[in-house]
Amino acid sequence: MTYDSFAARETTGLRMSGSPGFLPAGVADAYAALQLLASEPRIDVNRIAIVGFSFGGEVAHLAAFESLRSALIPGPGRFAAHVAFYPAGNFGAIAEPNAYTGSPVLMLLGEKDDNLPVAKVESYLAYARAAGNPAPIETVTYPGAYHAWTVPRLVTLRFYPEYLSAKKCPLILLGLNRPAFLVDGQAKPFDPSFFGACLGEAPGYSMAYDAAVRAQSIADAVRFLQRNLQP
Repeated sequence: MTYDSFAARETTGLRMSGSPGFLPAGVADAYAALQLLASEPRIDVNRIAIVGFSFGGEVAHLAAFESLRSALIPGPGRFAAHVAFYPAGNFGAIAEPNAYTGSPVLMLLGEKDDNLPVAKVESYLAYARAAGNPAPIETVTYPGAYHAWTVPRLVTLRFYPEYLSAKKCPLILLGLNRPAFLVDGQAKPFDPSFFGACLGEAPGYSMAYDAAVRAQSIADAVRFLQRNLQP
């Protein structure tokens, strides 16, 4: 099943995809899709995964947060696995027990992705480990890969200054209480005005298709899903 949060709202979302503004609707759409699939008797409700790219990759990661799952879907329903291709890198979970639903997450990252620097993900994973509540995230980083490496029409490497990017912003940490920023490995008070300012600090990012990385990343995602969706 494929769903498109932007098309349904009559927008491409490109100029806002670096902003957290569209993400709540995207996660709500994901859980609506899960409920629809779960209502089909031919589908095993315990073997439904979510896969997303860029904005969708961020949604796929967010859908693994227990605080969001429990707010959006009644009962114990959850995705069995999550695959995030070059996610936007806006959010993490406050490192506390049961921050995630318990399902595994695969993050596929580009070494040269200047929208989500790999170091930002590594810092988040280190923060969660240090707090004693490691995130259930497996990462694969592809050497030389830029953002959107799966999109064949992006044949020439190009920088897109018109798009928002949160690359200079700290991760927003979500939990059962107030959100926080991840700064220097620690949760700090959340300041919406600061996030708005850092979004404007360094707009834009580079995109380029890479056929070899596309093939490898799809193979890696398929193996991950096969491993985690076995009956």
